[in-house]
Amino acid sequence: MTQSLAPGFGDELKYWDRELSMSGSYPDAIRKRTSADRMIEEFPHYLMPYFDGLRSAAAPNLPNILDVGSGPLSMLAWGHVTRLFDLTAVDPLADRYLELLGKHGHSPNCRLVQGYGEDLAAIFEGRQFDMVWIHNALDHSQSPANVVRAMATVVRPGGYLVIQGWSREGTAEGWNGLHQHDLYLTFPVRLCCQSRGGAPLHIDQGLSLEVVDWFVESIVRDWIRIIYRKANEL
Repeated sequence: MTQSLAPGFGDELKYWDRELSMSGSYPDAIRKRTSADRMIEEFPHYLMPYFDGLRSAAAPNLPNILDVGSGPLSMLAWGHVTRLFDLTAVDPLADRYLELLGKHGHSPNCRLVQGYGEDLAAIFEGRQFDMVWIHNALDHSQSPANVVRAMATVVRPGGYLVIQGWSREGTAEGWNGLHQHDLYLTFPVRLCCQSRGGAPLHIDQGLSLEVVDWFVESIVRDWIRIIYRKANEL
């Protein structure tokens, strides 16, 4: 499916143009994501305990991992270059990011596919991923509920769905640009989404997802993470 670029994506492109030029606020993060010997510094190590089981389930193949809303350079690239797993990244701006990477002399650190999170089931029809991961991008989507539903569709039974990002980002950013949703955890642990003026919605409801881990860290505001395991089919 083809969709027009959502409001705020122009700012996202300007941000990454500046960062990839190495004149932005995080040049060291770009070095880490583009240097094979430093990618491990950006890798989310809390995922490591899950990979032994995933490798056994996928054998003799490598586990397939999907990074949703990855930006131009996936944080998961270390696992890809060391053959811990096969990695695909998908982002609505992938084609433009490939242009920016070339402009600034960088190469993509994994396969980068154009697409919206809401359309994963159509983009990857018939493909089952062992883990689907989204880092600080779910609240940027047009419909977080539809993205979570699509992620749950493309992850295989027994596989994992991992969501992390800032809590209540819409409110914190004044509902500007891509920040049109608040995500937060409720207890017992559920992932809730609320749009400006809208009612709260538990967007993980009815998806055969079991919460296996969660995390909240108060930094400037709450950083949240929730990990689900998809139920095996009967």
